[in-house]
Amino acid sequence: GSPRSIISDMAQGITSVMVADLAGARVLKKLVLQVIVIGLYVTEAQTLADRLTRRGREQDERLVARIELAKKELSEIIDDNSLCDYRICND
Repeated sequence: GSPRSIISDMAQGITSVMVADLAGARVLKKLVLQVIVIGLYVTEAQTLADRLTRRGREQDERLVARIELAKKELSEIIDDNSLCDYRICND
């Protein structure tokens, strides 16, 4: 979760930059009227898998779970026009 102080600051018009998952982005959109959401994505799950594998910080089970979540989130980023104001392909 995000610190309440940051959300409070944003609600008062103080500019902030946050990194959030899609669930967090949805909450921010509901709580803060002037939030801009930028969706970052890769077009191929294998690209993400290769990057995560090279980092060497994910165990196999966790890696598979992250890839599955990324596939689900990709369709949300691309298809849900109400969520992301901008989309950046990071292939």
